[in-house]
Amino acid sequence: MRVCIVGAGDGGATAANQIRRLDREAQIDIFSKRAELGCPPCETPLVISGTVADATFMTDGSGTSIASGSMVTEIAKGKSVGEVWKSNQQDILNALGGLLGKSKHCALLAANTLKEAIRDYLAMKKEPWKKAYRKH
Repeated sequence: MRVCIVGAGDGGATAANQIRRLDREAQIDIFSKRAELGCPPCETPLVISGTVADATFMTDGSGTSIASGSMVTEIAKGKSVGEVWKSNQQDILNALGGLLGKSKHCALLAANTLKEAIRDYLAMKKEPWKKAYRKH
C-alpha cells in the first residue's frame, strides 16, 4: 500500500501511525507546509491513495508549451498522487531530453500547473460541496 498524507499536524502523525499498524510494509509520504512534523492540530490532515487514472491539458501556447504539457500528462498517468506531487521542472526537462534557453520556463509552468491541479483535487476532496460553486 502507498499512502500520501497532506498535513503533518498531530492528526497527520496519528494517521501515519494507524496506517503503519495496519500495514507494516506501507509506503507513507507526508507533505506539510512546514518542515517539521507535529504542527498545530488545526492543520487537518487529508489522506489520499490511489493512482492518477487520466490527465489532460489545454494550452494555446508555443510548441514547447504543448510538449511540456503533454509530457506532464505522461508523467502523471498511472502514478500515485504522492509520486506525481514530487514531479518537478527537472523531471519534465529530462523526459523531454532537455529544452534550450528560454524554453525551459515551459517545463516550470507545466510542473507548477500540475502541482496546482493536485492542490485543487485535494481541496475538492476535503470540501466537495465547494465544487458546485466553482467558476470553471
